[in-house]
Amino acid sequence: MRSLTAGTIDNTNVNHSAARAAAVIPLAPEYDSLVPASTPDVRTWTGDLIVRVMASGSSGAHESSFTLYDGTRLQWTGSALNVAHNPTSRSIELRAPDGSVVVRQVDGPDAVIAV
Repeated sequence: MRSLTAGTIDNTNVNHSAARAAAVIPLAPEYDSLVPASTPDVRTWTGDLIVRVMASGSSGAHESSFTLYDGTRLQWTGSALNVAHNPTSRSIELRAPDGSVVVRQVDGPDAVIAV
């Protein structure tokens, strides 16, 4: 996985132990190139996301948000991920603090992914 932060793709590993409580961390699935390739064994990033939400503990914050480089806003409410202003069709894999994983295709500008 690669971290998507501040409009760039960071090839370093994300240190999840240093993330703040309830942090929304957008990641990209494994890929080889950002540029479309004609070779079938080269995986091009399609815009799909893995969204990891960090645990908050009993006294920590339960809500958090993150805005991606393309304007997509990801907001964790404590029980669901609200997706707003999404300009492109993409798959979003939500990894919730309780360990549950939900995968959903988001084709419109707004969606709610509940756990």
